[in-house]
Amino acid sequence: MQTSSRSGVFYALSAFILWAITPIYFKEMSFLPATEILSHRIIWSCLIVLVLILILGYGKALKTVIQSPKALMAMTVSTVLIAINWGTFI
Repeated sequence: MQTSSRSGVFYALSAFILWAITPIYFKEMSFLPATEILSHRIIWSCLIVLVLILILGYGKALKTVIQSPKALMAMTVSTVLIAINWGTFI
């Protein structure tokens, strides 16, 4: 099997396992309000993505996106849609 195929299988299995565990996690966290869980998901996701951007050296690309009104609008729309999706799922 090629390296890219192995990587794909690994990523697919990882995603399936995480999605299988997610309902159990949310059931255990049912004592918390959904808004608190959503807030943590947003904050921690932003922090992790920012760290990854810096570690992987995509700071210039981030600066370019932030300075482009069209790209910034597209990112804002996608962010709102993801937040709606996350809020609905919780």
